[in-house]
Parts: sequence; structure tokens; C-alpha cells
Amino acid sequence: MNTIKIVEDVLAELKMDIKKADADIKTTKNFPEIYCDPTKIKEVFRNLIANGLKFTSNTEKRPEIEIGYKLRKKEVEFFVKDNGIGIKKEFQEKIFEIFRKLHPVGEYEGTGIGLANVKKIINEHKGKITIESKDGEGSTFYFTIPLNLKEKNIYKRRKR
Repeated sequence: MNTIKIVEDVLAELKMDIKKADADIKTTKNFPEIYCDPTKIKEVFRNLIANGLKFTSNTEKRPEIEIGYKLRKKEVEFFVKDNGIGIKKEFQEKIFEIFRKLHPVGEYEGTGIGLANVKKIINEHKGKITIESKDGEGSTFYFTIPLNLKEKNIYKRRKR
């Protein structure tokens, strides 16, 4: 699947939110082809980009989001980087737990399901998701997708 098409589709879906936030979005132009469930990987990018917009909304900073990748030997490592509020070290693993919200109700909208779902999707793709973040300085989410998924045939329909 052409991952630049997935990212472009997500950015088109979020166009109004991006415009409203006056966000600066930077993307790598030549994303690699990967074997994946495009609907699910689209959800991963949508959630990470939307979170980047959401968690810069209560700051004085103009939202900046960078989307890119690094090609590794056996996998592609994608990243979504923002200049938002960041996440304290002690909470970085907890944000992937379902219904885990770090802020009081009403401060930021959301259910606490998004990042748990992202982690589940990446796990289904035999990848990993990690975060680098400093409180007040933004976050970078990294996730990997193995290059050999087609050989593993993880999306083969099961016989019923």
C-alpha cells in the first residue's frame, strides 16, 4: 500500500482542523510501499496527527506536526512529531492503556481509547509503537511496520 496516499487522505480529512489550528504540517514526500490493512493504518495516522493538533490547542505555540519515516533493514519506522504539551516520562507507557486520560475531564476532548487502539493496530501488524516526549516540549510517536508482512500473510481471510 502506498503510505503517502494514506497520509494525504488523513490530512484531507483533517483539513478543517488543520486550518482552524493554523497548523504547519510537514511530510516526507516519498513514503515507502508497505503491506498493511490500509483502513487501520489510516486510523493510526489520523489519531496521531489529530492528537498533535489537539495537544497544541491550549498553548501559545503555532502547531507544528512532522510526519516521516526511516527505512530499516527489516521494517519501516514511521514517526509523527508535534510541538505540543508533551508527556511526562512516568505517564508515557500509561497513555496506551484503554480509557487512560492524563488531563481532567473537559480540558481536552476525547475518550482515552485512541492510543490504546493505535497500539492494538500496530501490534496486529507485528510492529511496535514508542514515544519520545518531554513535558512542555512536544512528543514524537514512532511505530514500525515489518517489510515482510506479505510473506507472513497476516491478512489472509480465515475459513469459517
